[in-house]
Amino acid sequence: MKQVRRKGWTFGKWACAGILVAALCLSASFCAFAEGWEHDGVGWWYRYDNGTYPANTLRNIGGKFYGFNPSGYMYTGWAKLGGQYYYFRQSSDAVYIAGEMYYGWLYDTDGKWYYLDPDQGGKMLASQWLDSEGSRYYFKPSGAMAQNEVFGVQSGDLSGHSFEADASGAIIRNRTIKDGDVTIEYDDSGIMYFTNPTLTKLKKLTGADNFKWPDEASREQAIAEWKAQLDEAIADEKNEYYYRYKSISKTTTAVASWEADVKAKFKNVLEDSEITSYISSVKSGYYTEIATGNTYDDYEEDEWYYEDEDED
Repeated sequence: MKQVRRKGWTFGKWACAGILVAALCLSASFCAFAEGWEHDGVGWWYRYDNGTYPANTLRNIGGKFYGFNPSGYMYTGWAKLGGQYYYFRQSSDAVYIAGEMYYGWLYDTDGKWYYLDPDQGGKMLASQWLDSEGSRYYFKPSGAMAQNEVFGVQSGDLSGHSFEADASGAIIRNRTIKDGDVTIEYDDSGIMYFTNPTLTKLKKLTGADNFKWPDEASREQAIAEWKAQLDEAIADEKNEYYYRYKSISKTTTAVASWEADVKAKFKNVLEDSEITSYISSVKSGYYTEIATGNTYDDYEEDEWYYEDEDED
């Protein structure tokens, strides 16, 4: 009987002691945990000695950066934290540990190259340039490196220009290429300057000094788009000179000045016979406004002014 009572008393003693310790841990953070990595069926997480763990953040642990999802589990592969993309190693080897941040060039399973910049804490470059070992590379908004393509840049100091990346991804620079009737000049930054008969005419009409190569377009597609731009520019100018003619007094001097301006504007853009035909149609009242993306209101009488020295 004594042994039974003693055994029961001993059990109760330790049970009470366990409850007391647990209460102290919960109420006063009296307990200390062993800090380190933990693992379960879901994944790995890191527990601090106070029982808490990092979540939805980056943490430097043992000199290496790791990323943790909102539940506290360690990321592997791609992850977005603080609005930036990072890549974390998916497996361990003799040098690297699974989950640690990846730096530098990455050839991903989608067959594209990415760059995790060590100078920016491992962030994936996107809409950014990289100068490396004498070559320049561009990483598109998706983060994928431009490769074997012509592309436009929409942000930064070089916004609004076209560039070409070769098969290795390097930007073509300081070169002149003849492609059919298109001459392409690449400056030191890689900006492409195009010249062909259509663009020469378009430049004369609009005053633009650079033209973009349409994204993902072949040479034939690019020329066709430039031709469409030229056709619209010609139509705009014809409409404008039509309204200009309507606004002037029809004196000999005013009409002659208008004709001279028309001929100067369309010289080397239209054939002489087409210029003559246009002038005749406007003066005779047979010209019909060409539909374009622009709209025109009748000009005020004094908007286009010619000297009326020789009034009839």
